[in-house]
Amino acid sequence: MLQGNRMKPAPVRTIHDTAKKIDTLIFDLFGVLISFDEDIVCGRLAPHCADPEAELLALRGLVSQRDLITWRQSLDQLHQQLVAAHGLAMNRRGFEAAWLQPYSEPMPGMADLIRSLSRRYKLALLSNVDKYYWQVVHNTHPAIACFDTLLLSWEFGLAKPDPEVFVHALKAQPAATPRGVSSSMTRARTWKLRASSASADTGSWMSNDQGRRSQSWNPCEPGLAR
Repeated sequence: MLQGNRMKPAPVRTIHDTAKKIDTLIFDLFGVLISFDEDIVCGRLAPHCADPEAELLALRGLVSQRDLITWRQSLDQLHQQLVAAHGLAMNRRGFEAAWLQPYSEPMPGMADLIRSLSRRYKLALLSNVDKYYWQVVHNTHPAIACFDTLLLSWEFGLAKPDPEVFVHALKAQPAATPRGVSSSMTRARTWKLRASSASADTGSWMSNDQGRRSQSWNPCEPGLAR
């Protein structure tokens, strides 16, 4: 603002000013806390299909299949689907073993960051993940124990980028009047959150481009957001 011949400097907002308004931090799982490489899963299954080379590409998106991650489809049903549609020659036990082998690794530094933030803020985890692989993730990544709230697609039957997922996330915060900041938000998530919560001051989200059954949209991940 100009005052006479002098310009009045704009007020400076620091990270400490913002931090005072934050009760809860909402994190995505895949691509934020741990990596996501569905090609590993495709590579395990394709050699057992009728046309391995073609199926390597055709199986992409399998781990993010909506019915599976919202628990409308069991692992048994998925196995039967692959046998019928892709000529999968693995038996049920072999298929389950291949499915439950990890295809994720910790993202560098994130476990320590989560532990540090958990001493100051409430933490919520929002993820698209199937019931079966979630057990693997939960058992192999101890930092997940730092989260106060788990918002998992298989538990409440919704998957990102459905707008209801983000409304549910805001309402599910541990604090009475939460103000959350997401660590991994896409443009789509941002506008959907604003549109869905415009009439209710339930949370404050920051964008960083990048059921019974829940999940988060990361453009680096194929298929539905995990």
